[in-house]
This record gives sequence, structure tokens and C-alpha cells, in this order.
Amino acid sequence: MLNRRFVCFVFLILTSFIFNHAFVAIDTITGKVVSIADGDTIIVLDSGKTQHKIRLYGIDCPESHQDYGQKAKDLTSAVVFGKTVSGQSDGY
Repeated sequence: MLNRRFVCFVFLILTSFIFNHAFVAIDTITGKVVSIADGDTIIVLDSGKTQHKIRLYGIDCPESHQDYGQKAKDLTSAVVFGKTVSGQSDGY
């Protein structure tokens, strides 16, 4: 009985590990911010000259055409435009 429970326990841990890591690919992106789409979205150019449109995690700003949207875009630009940034992508 104990051996059967142990085998089930190990099986559950292994399947949990496999499923949690098989479907979520985490990539690190490093590059220069070359454009600001809006207050919560930037364009990053990596060393291979590939552009990545990055939505900033945990940030929600009005779109550029909405009230205060241009101010949000201007603030994001003042903080990160032209700077080298690094972050992780969850693959979505």
C-alpha cells in the first residue's frame, strides 16, 4: 500500500513538472527601445536586428486616441526610449 502511494505521488509530481514546463517557454529579450506604440507597449530591437513588440506586464494605460493616452505614451517614452532593456517573454 505504501509503495503504491509513493509511486502515485512521484507520478503526480513528475506530470506536474512536465506540464508546467512543457507549455510555457520563457525567453529573455534584450535590446534597444526604438519606438513607443503607446503607454504600455514598446518596440525593442535586439542584436539580430529583429523587432519585438512588447506589452509591459502589470501596466495598463489608455490607448493613444483615448483621454490621457498621449500623456501616457510621452511618459513611457521619457523613461525608456533609446535605452537598452532586458525582460522575459512567456511565449504568448
